[in-house]
Amino acid sequence: MGRLKMNGIMEATKVTTECVNIPWSWTDYVGVESVADRICSIAGCQRKHAARGYCDFHLLRLRRGISFDQPMREIGTEFCTVEGCQRKHLAKGLCSLHYQRQQKGKPLDSRIKGINAPPETYKQAHDLVYRVRGKASDSDCVDCGSVAEEWSYQGGCPREKVELVRGEFWLAYSPDPFMYRPRCIRCHRAKDLGSR
Repeated sequence: MGRLKMNGIMEATKVTTECVNIPWSWTDYVGVESVADRICSIAGCQRKHAARGYCDFHLLRLRRGISFDQPMREIGTEFCTVEGCQRKHLAKGLCSLHYQRQQKGKPLDSRIKGINAPPETYKQAHDLVYRVRGKASDSDCVDCGSVAEEWSYQGGCPREKVELVRGEFWLAYSPDPFMYRPRCIRCHRAKDLGSR
């Protein structure tokens, strides 16, 4: 069927909607890379293409004016990078407290009461282990493989301290949270009795 189209002042032309035979075939596109299969044009990058020949990561670097050769920042820093601080990492290599100090323009190296000070008691040492390493129950017992329930001091720390508990017995502990191993209660008691 056709229709009339006004062309110019009062001139009408007939426009056809019938199929026109175009010389092409689907086989002309076999082997051509589809847009969905494209990858980033940066050598060695296997990320999916986003725009302008780059992946999202390199496109963001292009927009921010960051060199493609500059190494990526390390992700996964576990602890604060301020010397002596053993708190968990939040952002830019700092814990939440030091990050806030940096945002406010305060010095990072000054001692913060109760944070950078080493633990002075058995309880403070175990609280630090929990804050730094999390729950012992998230790990398996290092001796028997069952679910761990407590952090157990492994011994041999050069800064080892001892404390008299309830006036009955001495407990050794370390201010270093990495000198503790996850153990179930049975294995923890067996280790403590064996080391006396």
